[in-house]
Amino acid sequence: MKYLPPVSDIPDCFRVLGYEQIPSGRDEITRRYRSLAKSAHPDAGGSKEQFQTLTGAYDQAMEYMEKALEHEVSKL
Repeated sequence: MKYLPPVSDIPDCFRVLGYEQIPSGRDEITRRYRSLAKSAHPDAGGSKEQFQTLTGAYDQAMEYMEKALEHEVSKL
């Protein structure tokens, strides 16, 4: 997506998910979230706080990508 900010300015939600740059799409974010959730979930040895932080970051990342997509479509 050519309208995304430079790498140094990526939102914290992407950093929590382990990205150093904004991912290419929502499917990629979902795959990463599910992978990280397997170890962050309290039933899998993680903590409630860790899982809540991860889930919040996922929600924010998905919202960010939705807004970026809307912005891109409005430019057409």
